[in-house]
Amino acid sequence: MYVRTSHWKCKTEFEEESIRLFEKLVFKTMESEPDCLAMQLMGEGQDRIAVTVFSSEDAYRSWKKRTGDIKGITDAFAHMYLDGVPPRPFDYMLLASKIYDRDRNGGRDLSLAQASQR
Repeated sequence: MYVRTSHWKCKTEFEEESIRLFEKLVFKTMESEPDCLAMQLMGEGQDRIAVTVFSSEDAYRSWKKRTGDIKGITDAFAHMYLDGVPPRPFDYMLLASKIYDRDRNGGRDLSLAQASQR
């Protein structure tokens, strides 16, 4: 699996809106991408980190080449960036991961791919 993170600072007046836009735009955009396994937005105060998990580095690079999704998403959030500074991306190979679905699946643990199919 391959993880892409984007780190950015959000203007205070847009902190709540950034969550709503992420849920509305980013979740919808990536829902139809079969190699996107998970999407998350994390943060506290002005700090925001968008996390995208792809099935592989090749899948990520292929998605990036064939779509304009990153630019479209970045542009949609542009008015929220503190001092106009766009996200700073970091990409990683996922070395180890385990998701425990203790509440919804009788205590069995699921791989990231299985959890994303719910």
